[in-house]
Amino acid sequence: MQKSAFEILSLVSSKSKNDVLECLNVGYTHPADIAKKLKVTRQAVDKALRDLFEAGILDRSAVFPPEGRPKILYTINKEGRNLIRALEEASCNYYNELDERKKWEMKQLDTMLAEGRLPEEIYLRKKRQLEEARGDEHD
Repeated sequence: MQKSAFEILSLVSSKSKNDVLECLNVGYTHPADIAKKLKVTRQAVDKALRDLFEAGILDRSAVFPPEGRPKILYTINKEGRNLIRALEEASCNYYNELDERKKWEMKQLDTMLAEGRLPEEIYLRKKRQLEEARGDEHD
């Protein structure tokens, strides 16, 4: 069954899952290594990996060392990478649109001031509010 955009966002917006995905993206593959890197419990990592695997974002495989127990390794699969790429593109587009809107609103304020339709103190207050409301939080 196909998931909605909100279900996908909910899945990857979890801090623990996001942190695990970032570790996988830079090359960590074993849950114990990820837990150590993130300084969290192995159980927390296992839960995040299980959820991401069940969502179809990860592949898992077993490695059988000559001695000892098999190791289960996880990697982001092609579909997971495509999802991450699509989310990154959507994020970039979203922030570009916010920046464009801010520029448009600033231009409107400048025009109103230049035409004398807005007193300078109100212009300065509105400009400050606009800058604070749409600060550089996304950088």
